[in-house]
Amino acid sequence: MRRRCFLVDRTTGVGYSQIVPPSNFIVEMTKSLVWPLAVVIVALIFKKPILWLIDRIKAMEYGKGRLEFEGRPEEEIREKIGAREVEPQAAPPFERLSPEARKVLKTLWKFQIDMFSDFKNRFGFKVDPMIAGQANEEFKEYNKGRSELTAFGLVFVDPRLMCFLTGVGIRYCTANAAEIDREPNFYGEFRPG
Repeated sequence: MRRRCFLVDRTTGVGYSQIVPPSNFIVEMTKSLVWPLAVVIVALIFKKPILWLIDRIKAMEYGKGRLEFEGRPEEEIREKIGAREVEPQAAPPFERLSPEARKVLKTLWKFQIDMFSDFKNRFGFKVDPMIAGQANEEFKEYNKGRSELTAFGLVFVDPRLMCFLTGVGIRYCTANAAEIDREPNFYGEFRPG
């Protein structure tokens, strides 16, 4: 059985109708559907990272035109990317946190103040579990400190496993700034993410 198929000549853009055998019809339909289907699959697979990137766009320029976007509140971003802030336990004084938690908190606070003291953006970082195919010794320490701070609601972790201060964490660090500033240990060597 032959089917009539409407095709478009790619060179001229002119459409025409043609009778094609069933095998060619299936091939032509498959060719025309493969790339849109691939785009949809990739978008579904990378939905959270794509949404995270879109939320970070501040402005776009094309030719003479420029679009600027307002930032979204932290809670809305966290909800959209699926990061959840757990119900925090009461955080102890800074000196009673573990050394690992103090190091993570000192790092977040130090670079937050150095880079984004207006708090319009948040500094975040992570320690990779593997470096050049070998276990990173600092990861265990970082993960322990990050987990402790997450339990107190002072940090949240995004889909890339980077940790950031929460609103509660900013208030905690502001109230304990003198003690945090005296803490000598922090992570200081970062690679571009």
